[in-house]
Amino acid sequence: MEPSYESDTDEETPLVSTPGNSLKTHDTRQAYEKKLAVFLILISILFERIAYYSLLQNLAPTLLSNSTLAWHANHVKTASFIFSGTRCLAALIFAAVCDARSGRKLTILIGNF
Repeated sequence: MEPSYESDTDEETPLVSTPGNSLKTHDTRQAYEKKLAVFLILISILFERIAYYSLLQNLAPTLLSNSTLAWHANHVKTASFIFSGTRCLAALIFAAVCDARSGRKLTILIGNF
């Protein structure tokens, strides 16, 4: 079974208009709704960063102090680098796959949950 792709969507259309770049379709949202949407996107990114850095900060002490794990300091550094690299690569890879398979709007909706 072949996957169905949305052929009528224009993936080049920006989501938010800027002063020098107008949208092709008329945006019927009020100004406060646009600002609220941008604010919610920024807040979700902020919470994601807080969660990531708190996990990264607690990774090394947990691996060093736990009596069952008792990792060597060099192994702990390597594990934190692998954790960081995997996070960066996985975000790019899965975002591209999801965007190609589902389209931009559905990718944004799925990414928020």
